[in-house]
Amino acid sequence: MSIDILKKQIKNNDIKSLYLFCGPEEFLKKHYIKSLEEKILDKNAITLNKVILEDKIAVSKIIDNCDTLPVFSNRKLVIVKNSGFFKSNAEGKKGGKKEDKKDAQTDEKAKKSKSNIDTILEYIKNIPPYTCLIFYENEVDKRLKLSNEIKKQGLVVEFPYQKLEDLVKWVENILKSQNKQINPQTASLLVEISDLGMTGIRNEIDKLVVYTGDRKTITVDDIKKVGSTTAKSIIFDLTDAIVEKNISASLKLLDDMIALKEPIPKIIFMIARQFRQLYQVKILLENGMGSKEIASKLSIHPFVMDKIKKLSSNFTLERLKDNMKNLFECDKALKTGQMKDRMAVELLIEKLTF
Repeated sequence: MSIDILKKQIKNNDIKSLYLFCGPEEFLKKHYIKSLEEKILDKNAITLNKVILEDKIAVSKIIDNCDTLPVFSNRKLVIVKNSGFFKSNAEGKKGGKKEDKKDAQTDEKAKKSKSNIDTILEYIKNIPPYTCLIFYENEVDKRLKLSNEIKKQGLVVEFPYQKLEDLVKWVENILKSQNKQINPQTASLLVEISDLGMTGIRNEIDKLVVYTGDRKTITVDDIKKVGSTTAKSIIFDLTDAIVEKNISASLKLLDDMIALKEPIPKIIFMIARQFRQLYQVKILLENGMGSKEIASKLSIHPFVMDKIKKLSSNFTLERLKDNMKNLFECDKALKTGQMKDRMAVELLIEKLTF
């Protein structure tokens, strides 16, 4: 993986002149920026040799900052964030005759953008050895010439959201460094109910450390008491309420999710994902597969697997099939405009709790 290559380069002090950091996991992107900074910059001259350029920066400014010699340091770090160079329309449009003024203006902007890309493409082939240039992007079209050229000249590093099992180990290690203990099941719960991304999880860890004080062990009750209320945390309670056929509790939890400004289609998607897992687990269990094998096959953490297995025992396979059908019909009603969002999800909950 590209992250492993980056780790090796940092460990061996073999820092290249060109990188492209992309993907949704901001925590890791910032972590490795910091690691590179510590390797190549003199700590007493960081402010003189670290440049951050953000949003619609002129190409000439990027080049000028890269060409400028470092001050009291062997190298300098130039970070270009959200440049827009890596989007699918960044390399300009090709086409025939433009029919109106608006199209002509769009074509002119495309030509300008293409010129910028060509300039950057040429420049990154000869970046000064004293400069480390990092493009820091959320979304990258890997088909673009610029993406491919950086892959040739430097390193493209993708930072996806991490797998559950890796995050559980990370939580355990962070707490261990804080002289705290947490078992894998409790760590898994913390990860499951936190928002996507390691930054949110780290914030929850910090709160738990403060809350528990001198106590060494982190418990499930600690997480429930100090954990932030998120849509992911509520969806587990909502599934439990539906399984228990408690419609009033289900609707109250729906209100909580809406209060968090979660879009109704996303709420339905999250409910569907939970029931899809229940359905898959139920089928595999009835086919004689063991819990460990199912967890491995479906990439489910053992703690979550135990919870799903317990919930699935409340349903027959036929009932789960009906629920999947109800979820499909609800999704269809929303997309075709046959029903308003709130009414659709309330009716869905009523059917699921029947």
